[in-house]
Amino acid sequence: MVTSSAILEDPKASDPPDVWPPDDDSGGGGGGGGQGGPGPNNSGPPVSPMRLAVVIFCGSVVMLFSGILSALVILRKESGVWPPSGAPTLVRDLWVSTSIIVLSSLAGFWAMRAAKPEHRDQFVTRIGITWALGFGFCISQVLVWRSLSEAGVVLENSANFTALFFTITALHVAHVMGGMFFMGKCFVGGRAGLDFRDLKASCGNCMLYWHFVGVVWLILFGFLHSK
Repeated sequence: MVTSSAILEDPKASDPPDVWPPDDDSGGGGGGGGQGGPGPNNSGPPVSPMRLAVVIFCGSVVMLFSGILSALVILRKESGVWPPSGAPTLVRDLWVSTSIIVLSSLAGFWAMRAAKPEHRDQFVTRIGITWALGFGFCISQVLVWRSLSEAGVVLENSANFTALFFTITALHVAHVMGGMFFMGKCFVGGRAGLDFRDLKASCGNCMLYWHFVGVVWLILFGFLHSK
């Protein structure tokens, strides 16, 4: 009778210990979610909020330049001759700009390869080189605008093609300068001893945007000078 009573009071007594279900009350020495069970998933989101913000912003830039390039395509169909007669010759000058921005993107890859705590100084120096090449790209674009001005081509009295050229290049330079601002913050933070994990994450997001801006320029360059 004692055994039967124990079975009625404790259902586990009728089963061997290896098939007992876990107790609902985990207030014992197990420390919370039951012994042997999987703990909470603390891996975090697959994409950081800042990386997601960069991707969303890049999408908005794509929409902006897509609209401008659509106008360029329409103008090309209407003109019949491309580039239009009387359009300024800019191939040489724009090749210089294109070469510089390609080099800056390669420097960005080169910098991220050194993104290790033991190579901190080398990493930060390469970020500075990337920034300097971006600055060189902006200067090259200013020189192109200056050459147009000296040739008498200004925005007020220019043809549609040249007006679109000014719009496209000015907008792109503005986006390059935005990337340079954040890259400059990475460089200063690296020199100031910013935690390396935060530095690497910030530079990684910045370089994602920087490579994107470089690809956008190559597409714009192709549209401006395709035959």
